[in-house]
Amino acid sequence: MDRAHRISQDKPVFVYKLLTGSTVEEKMLALQEKKKVLAEGVLPPG
Repeated sequence: MDRAHRISQDKPVFVYKLLTGSTVEEKMLALQEKKKVLAEGVLPPG
């Protein structure tokens, strides 16, 4: 995904995430959600 949009790109870029069960990507998304919840609980809004 990081490389989908390059410097001086003038056309829209679409990125599709396809997930299947019990994959590394699924576990990474779950970890990202846990970190988001933790950060929201620790850091004040704004």
